Amino acid sequence: MKVMLLLIVLLTCSSPFVPRDENCTSPDAYGDRTPKRLVVIQGNATIINFPDGPLPASSETLIFKKAGCESCFVGANVDKDGKYRILVADGKYEIIVRNPSSPEKDWLAPDQKRLIDTESDSDPNSVVHFDIRIKMP
Repeated sequence: MKVMLLLIVLLTCSSPFVPRDENCTSPDAYGDRTPKRLVVIQGNATIINFPDGPLPASSETLIFKKAGCESCFVGANVDKDGKYRILVADGKYEIIVRNPSSPEKDWLAPDQKRLIDTESDSDPNSVVHFDIRIKMP
């Protein structure tokens, strides 16, 4: 009985031996959890292969995944004109656009840049403009 209780306690408590992602800002991560700088990433999302020509991606959800962190995601809704805007901590972000009903299909255009590096901008009040080109399957 005591062994069972000890086992339950050990399994439910976080262990100091479990590796943690140093770049991740989760509450369990080590270090300062306050971002050094917040930046705005904004731009236009466009569907490039619409039969009648390019069209604002007004119903898509854009996902920004922080590089080096498997659980750090920020979602952005696109307005009727295809514009989006998010506020994030400084860093590198991978852009992901997928259909929720078939998430294995990548909707980014083949020539679309996939990584945004906000750290390369030295402006303390930075706004990073990043347009997204979507090619629907």
